[in-house]
Amino acid sequence: MIADTNEIAIRSIQHYIYCPHRWGLIEVGRVWSENAFVVKANIMHERVHDNENSYVPQKGKKVHTAVKVYNDKPEYGIYGVTDCIETDEKNNNESKILPLGKYYVKEISTLTGYKLDSNFYEVNLNYNNQNEEIVIGNIKLVNEKIRCDLVYITSDKDGNFLENVEINVVDKDGNLVFNGKTDTQGRVIINNLPYGEYYIRQIKVPSGFILNNDEYKFYVNDSTCNSSINVTNEKTVMPVTSKQNSMYLVSFIILFGIGVYNYVKKDS
Repeated sequence: MIADTNEIAIRSIQHYIYCPHRWGLIEVGRVWSENAFVVKANIMHERVHDNENSYVPQKGKKVHTAVKVYNDKPEYGIYGVTDCIETDEKNNNESKILPLGKYYVKEISTLTGYKLDSNFYEVNLNYNNQNEEIVIGNIKLVNEKIRCDLVYITSDKDGNFLENVEINVVDKDGNLVFNGKTDTQGRVIINNLPYGEYYIRQIKVPSGFILNNDEYKFYVNDSTCNSSINVTNEKTVMPVTSKQNSMYLVSFIILFGIGVYNYVKKDS
């Protein structure tokens, strides 16, 4: 119990249902003290006491931990934090023990890769008639997948944009999820990438440029949406061949000979 109020903690109800004598020691006598068994239980419950530790025990199910609940109807005044609430393969959850009254539901965690539904939902469980054994109230929460856009930009070292640079985007398992080419502004826009880990690779560049073999890792999450990656491609350096060297030597000899001839002719 909380002194000077009519509010009741769900924890207190749980203690009473489990053992009225223990409930009396805790809530009335205030003589309850922790021992080895209580410490062991606290350690075992650490995961469900943290709302960041929601998990998926099996495909299609989700366990939400440390969910805050309350009923503000004066005759109940119940509040507290549940250890965990499990949703089924259709992402539904139901409770058959709630007293009649007004409730508010707010999602505090969701599956990895989905946006949290930040809305508050009100549900009223009202008595209709004596023939209705169970009062049903439904709410629907919506979780959208986290998706982001990525802009890939290529240019040379002088800042000139490169067109027709072809890239592949693969996921962490190596599956191809995108293929495209840069436009006249050196950009290729990758839209609606779902939450996850990706790798971006160049596979083809215009003539006169060297393929950039660096592999860029990219994560799609809440903090990386609408990001860009800037990549530089070096120009191709044409090697000097032996044939070109011979041509240079012949040209030099001819020019040198012409110079000597003109000099001798001038002196004579």
